[in-house]
Amino acid sequence: MWTRRSFIAQSGLALAAIASARADDETWSSVLAKTINTRNPITLGRILLPPSSPLWQEAHQQLDQASKARNPYSIAKYFVTSLPAKFQTAWPEPNPAHPTVANPLIVLFFLSTNTQPVGDKTPWCSAFVNWCLQNASPKFAGTNDSGSQSFVRNGGWGTEVWNKADVWPPTEARRGDVAVFTDKSDPAHGHVAFFDGATPHQPNHVDVLGGNQFNQAGLHTFSLKSLGIHNNLELVSIRTEKGLRDV
Repeated sequence: MWTRRSFIAQSGLALAAIASARADDETWSSVLAKTINTRNPITLGRILLPPSSPLWQEAHQQLDQASKARNPYSIAKYFVTSLPAKFQTAWPEPNPAHPTVANPLIVLFFLSTNTQPVGDKTPWCSAFVNWCLQNASPKFAGTNDSGSQSFVRNGGWGTEVWNKADVWPPTEARRGDVAVFTDKSDPAHGHVAFFDGATPHQPNHVDVLGGNQFNQAGLHTFSLKSLGIHNNLELVSIRTEKGLRDV
């Protein structure tokens, strides 16, 4: 779904807004090309593939395939079970002085938000959740924000069915709801993913399906993961919308 997008880029200490509006006859690739070709010194990634690279088309084909699952949770699950290995993780950058090319599939997630990423190692959990919501059928509005805390700011997205003040496990939450975590040491940041359920046989842990979650090798990837609800990354809210649970 290609609508009006606003991409924010940092240049020195100043912030400049780049408006990227599409005409009805524009395709996803032309919107991407316009964004890549901006004169702003920081683009969508540390280093982006040229618009002519076939990897953009391959990545977009995977997004099209995922969206056929229709429900946001099922769409997210496609990335865990069926995505080709080369698109599974943020592409490693062993030496920050010599940045590598950004994973094009992760970069495309940010086109569903109003936030300018700096490489595929920019936290992309919220961009992923937003993309799954916006590409469902029927679609969900999402927050259009790549910040995880956008799901709990200003009254929060959707309807809250569990709060950190409530008892555990969350009896009103269901698979497919949205779980929001806040970093206790930096409350402006955290994590967001799809709720799968309370982790069996492990008290005060929750299973979440999401992106930008570490695997055993320490890489950011797509996964179903168990997280403690009272760690520094604390589960603060589980939220839902009508139709979200039809998995």
